[in-house]
Amino acid sequence: MMPLTMNIHHAVADGFHLCRFFNEVQELINTLDGGSKDVLD
Repeated sequence: MMPLTMNIHHAVADGFHLCRFFNEVQELINTLDGGSKDVLD
């Protein structure tokens, strides 16, 4: 597990953007790992 935090001003991004970013990071990790395990499931 790799901790990842974001500190973003709400005028720049909101929950939708953060969710999209974290989902894309998870997909990248899955492809590098060779598996499809999602830590959020």
